[in-house]
Amino acid sequence: MSFFFFFTSFPSSGPFSSLFVFLKEQCLFFFLHIFSFLWSVQFTFCIFKRAMSFFFLHIFSFLWSIQFFIHIVS
Repeated sequence: MSFFFFFTSFPSSGPFSSLFVFLKEQCLFFFLHIFSFLWSVQFTFCIFKRAMSFFFLHIFSFLWSIQFFIHIVS
């Protein structure tokens, strides 16, 4: 519950509102990158159990995170 409150308690106006929006987006980017990395690890060890599949899934999660970051910045 406090995690949800953290992402909804930033002010929408004022001198620091753009800073709060930037920090919120960066935190979301960080958590989504960690989630995609952990998902790729779980997917790799549960389904393929090979080193090459881990490599390709990690590259996929990294590229997905870059795409998400570009979407946030633009």
